[in-house]
Amino acid sequence: MAKNSENKMSKTTLAMICTGVAVLIMIIVILAIHYLNPNRNFFSNEFRYSLKYNEDVIAYQNILLDGTNRLTMDRFGIKGQEEKYYLSVSGIDAETDLDEALAAFESDGSYTFTREDSATYGAGNYQARKISYEDLGCTPPVKVEYYYDTGNRLMITLCTDEAHREVLENLLKNLTLQ
Repeated sequence: MAKNSENKMSKTTLAMICTGVAVLIMIIVILAIHYLNPNRNFFSNEFRYSLKYNEDVIAYQNILLDGTNRLTMDRFGIKGQEEKYYLSVSGIDAETDLDEALAAFESDGSYTFTREDSATYGAGNYQARKISYEDLGCTPPVKVEYYYDTGNRLMITLCTDEAHREVLENLLKNLTLQ
């Protein structure tokens, strides 16, 4: 009888050990999936949007635009070329007169903008004015698109060349306002 009781005890102990090992392996796999996954979900408290991006390809930066620590911009740039090819999100003042600002840039003839008053951007096809131009002075030339969303007080900028266009346009399509 003692042997039967020891046998039951060892089977129970073995089952508990196997269950513990299985749980430990499951926890390790879940943590590995989380930490090894290059896709990140970003949420901006300041501008109230979310964006999913691949950290292997895209680098995130929060950039201070003025000395008062009040004006910032979120920039998602192609790794290694963050300042050249990027998608950025910044706030705009509701009082800003876009047409006046564009006229000032165009007045000396160095810029010619294409305007589209009812463009859409992002996952929710959000309404915005789209202003774009090509900078042929860069090598390679870049296309710059501004999505001026007065309703949500956002300025979305997309700056890209042909080689990075698909990655950055897909990033823009992924942007979701909260």
